[in-house]
Amino acid sequence: MKSSGYKSIYHIYLVFFILLVVIITTGTGMLFYSITLQSPDGQTALSNWPIYFTHDFSKYIFFAGDTPKVKQTGLEQLQMNNLWLQIIDTNGNEVHSYNKPTDLPTHYSPAELLLLYQNGIADYSTFIGNVRYNGTDWAYIIGFPIKISKVTMYFNEDRFTSGKPILITLAGVALLLVIVLGLIYSLWLTKQMSQMTKAIRQIAMP
Repeated sequence: MKSSGYKSIYHIYLVFFILLVVIITTGTGMLFYSITLQSPDGQTALSNWPIYFTHDFSKYIFFAGDTPKVKQTGLEQLQMNNLWLQIIDTNGNEVHSYNKPTDLPTHYSPAELLLLYQNGIADYSTFIGNVRYNGTDWAYIIGFPIKISKVTMYFNEDRFTSGKPILITLAGVALLLVIVLGLIYSLWLTKQMSQMTKAIRQIAMP
């Protein structure tokens, strides 16, 4: 009877563990699907790809006199990814553009730039970078033909240095809790089955 009980525990726990693996795998897949995107060139990238692309694009901007220009390699990057670009001076006026939608304004107030960054325009998500030349900051706007939600989170800087240790700890605690609860449930269920089997045998006895 003890051997049968142990086998029951093993089978129940095995099923529980398989279900746990399926749930974790499904959750991981959904998370990966949510934080990735397909870039215009067809490759899969993290959702923060536009941020890094915009930040790094400053290396493609040079100045002819006091006029900002874009290197040919930068234009190729924009064309390959189907992006548009506006370069804005300190007064908010457009001084250079590439492939921009026809309905975009040529002048922005600081508030309009903020709204453009937060909400994008039409089917484009927009990101803003800056480049410094001769002590003057120039802003540039890049439009991406994908919709990206920009979420802001606030943390206590004295307590929060990196989200990775917290996520790992929470995942470990959750996994341990699931394993312990699964074991307790398996033992309880096996005990109930054992009592039921014993009761049936007693009833069946002449």
